[in-house]
Amino acid sequence: MRELWTRRKTVQLMASAGTGLAVTAAAGGPATAAQAATTTVDLGRLRKYLAARGALPLERLTDFEQASAADEILANGWAGRGEPPLYPGPDTDWVHLASDNRSWQFNVQSWVWAGPVLAAYEETGDRRYLSWCLEAAASWARTFTTGTGAGTMAWYDMAVGLRAYRLAYLTEQAVLGGADPKTINLLLACIARHQREFRSPRIFAPTNHGYYVAAGQIALARRFRILAGMDDLYALGQRRMRTISLDQFSADGGHREHSPGYHHMVLTSFRAAIATGLITDPEVKRRVARAEDVLGWMVQPNGEIVSVGDSSPLNLRSLEPESPSATTQFILTGGKRGTPNPAELMVLPQTGYAVVRSPQPVSTDDHTRSSYLFVQAGYHSTAHKHADDLSFTWFDRGREILIDAGKFGYLHR
Repeated sequence: MRELWTRRKTVQLMASAGTGLAVTAAAGGPATAAQAATTTVDLGRLRKYLAARGALPLERLTDFEQASAADEILANGWAGRGEPPLYPGPDTDWVHLASDNRSWQFNVQSWVWAGPVLAAYEETGDRRYLSWCLEAAASWARTFTTGTGAGTMAWYDMAVGLRAYRLAYLTEQAVLGGADPKTINLLLACIARHQREFRSPRIFAPTNHGYYVAAGQIALARRFRILAGMDDLYALGQRRMRTISLDQFSADGGHREHSPGYHHMVLTSFRAAIATGLITDPEVKRRVARAEDVLGWMVQPNGEIVSVGDSSPLNLRSLEPESPSATTQFILTGGKRGTPNPAELMVLPQTGYAVVRSPQPVSTDDHTRSSYLFVQAGYHSTAHKHADDLSFTWFDRGREILIDAGKFGYLHR
């Protein structure tokens, strides 16, 4: 396959939105004018390649890619839990925005705000959504494509992974849709910076963050494999994905970061990655299937995920969830779909969980009649681990009796 990066003797700085695209040759680290290699991309050839291959669907790796929220975001800004609305655009102060709240800053830098709007564009083709995202993304790229992003979470590992697949989809649609060449070149420069970051060893670790790094890396490289270095980046991403997949979930199917909320979050992402073709390894698929069976045991009789470790309050039944596990689907849908589980005890000796649900529900109106006991007795690392060895939660007679605090927040860390 011929690569589209073409050599030039002089070029603008990467973030300048000029007519050329500069990238750097070394792996990792911020791009500066002194480091910039003299390369540009032929937009005409890139557009022809993408049109011939066909646009790839948006990877919906999190619960945030819900198109139904797009119009509210365009009208009233994007708001997280208890935070003021964000109106991303040309005048956004990305450096100081949410600087006093780590969780909020992370969501902003991950481009969570773009997820619903990109999903709405994919489903409707309404260019209002595309234009809104392009304006916000260009503003962000002008701020962070060069430099270190010091004092922000712009180049934080998980933020890079979550942002990368959204950036790649947006850039592909901009190219195919004939957007302003200056904006496209700015986004391609931003892709080149992400390519550098993904090549850095420091960005990957065997935690749930590593999963999002690998998934974002594969998605980015898959969408733009014609560009120089993307084949190697794709292969590296696949190796990382196998490593992280077999490390994140124990062989018994439990997630190894001590938090049922993270089991659900990471499993949702693995499920989406399999559905969109980012994961093809049979062994990884088998382990994910076991994790699907385990998820149902982590849901209390009232539909809420048990708040252990860094788990946030979440009623899974309100999400209208789907699971390939028949017994988990039965719990998640309140008995509307799936198959009742005949077992009343689940023990995960490798993960360190034990759960009792008795009696198991068998219809749609008996779920809250179950008694539910969840015991935590595992330690794998400090990742999302609380001082909660041998702690337990108890739900009985339709209500929570003994609870765990779950996640409070990551403020001022």
